[in-house]
Amino acid sequence: MPLPDLCVAALKLRREQQEADRGRADGAWIDTGLVFTTRHGTAPERTNFSRSFDRCITKAQVPRITVHGTRKTSGSLLAALDVHPRVAMQILRHSKIAVTMEIYTEVPSAAAAMRSRGPASGRAARRVAVLQCCTGIKTASHTIATGR
Repeated sequence: MPLPDLCVAALKLRREQQEADRGRADGAWIDTGLVFTTRHGTAPERTNFSRSFDRCITKAQVPRITVHGTRKTSGSLLAALDVHPRVAMQILRHSKIAVTMEIYTEVPSAAAAMRSRGPASGRAARRVAVLQCCTGIKTASHTIATGR
C-alpha cells in the first residue's frame, strides 16, 4: 500500500515518542510490536483512546469530530497533497473511487486553501487542526520538507 510522506513523518514521530516511553518505563516495557501503545508498550484500551482523542480536540480548540471523521481528514489531506485519487482510494481501502471522492474528500476549494497555506474554513480546517494537535505536525509542507 502506498504511504505518503506525511504518514511516514507521523510514524517516525510516533517511533521517537515510543522510544522515549520505553526509556522511561525502566524495564517495565512490554514489547508488543504495536505502533500505538500505552506508556508501558501494551495495547491502549478503547475508552482510554477515546479520552486521549477528545483531549486532542479540546487542545486544538475545535468542535468535536469523531474518530471515524479522521478518515475524512485523511481523504482531504491526500487531496490537498495532490495524491492521485486512485492512490488515495488504495490508502483509504475503498473499493470504489466514487466513495473516496464523493464522501471522503472535501470540496476542491478547501483543498486549494490548505495547499496554498491560506485559511481553510469549515470542517476541513477543524480536521486539519485536530490532526496537527494529535501528531505534533504543523503543516503538510513542513512535514514533507523536513521529514518531521
